[in-house]
Amino acid sequence: RRARASQREGVWPLHLGRGVAVGRNPSQRACGPGVARPVLVLTKDETARIRKGAAALALEAGRLLLGGFRKDVKTRVKGVGGDLVTEYDERCEALLRSRLAELTPEAAFVGEESGGDPGSGLAWHVDPIDGTSNFAHGHPYFAISMGLWSASEPLVGIVHAPAMQLMFTASRGGGADRNGGPIRVSGTERLEDALLATGFPPD
Repeated sequence: RRARASQREGVWPLHLGRGVAVGRNPSQRACGPGVARPVLVLTKDETARIRKGAAALALEAGRLLLGGFRKDVKTRVKGVGGDLVTEYDERCEALLRSRLAELTPEAAFVGEESGGDPGSGLAWHVDPIDGTSNFAHGHPYFAISMGLWSASEPLVGIVHAPAMQLMFTASRGGGADRNGGPIRVSGTERLEDALLATGFPPD
């Protein structure tokens, strides 16, 4: 009865494991014929659960990538900028698409290689190998990057660099950590005193 009343009022329950969260979406955007994905808000406990689960999936995906690291992997070029794609980009993305669907079945999936429609609710944005050129050339500076968004609001972020044994996780209201230890932004105030890093993409 409460569920029916909530739907009449435009409040939609989100069942993700043990938690339930709701959100209002006065202007739903269709995500397919007759289907609309509501804007959703996660509870703090539910966000923490998803963050922990996504980190575990990143470790699993990292083991997959290490199985092909510094091996003779198949590569191809995509687009006009000469970006490389390996078989492990595609295999890792397929693995994460499947596993994240189990962790958060209500969330859409947008992948670097396969694309996708984020809709107007929860959506994962995933780059299975952030730094494919490095991976393909045997350099350890690559990572699995995943972010969970609700509409325009970031909720959970995971960056796992398996070859360097680094795991960064963060969530809205839950802080950020590196390999389980808390981290924070630098207190350096002047640019000339800061340590900076950058990269130079092929294009």
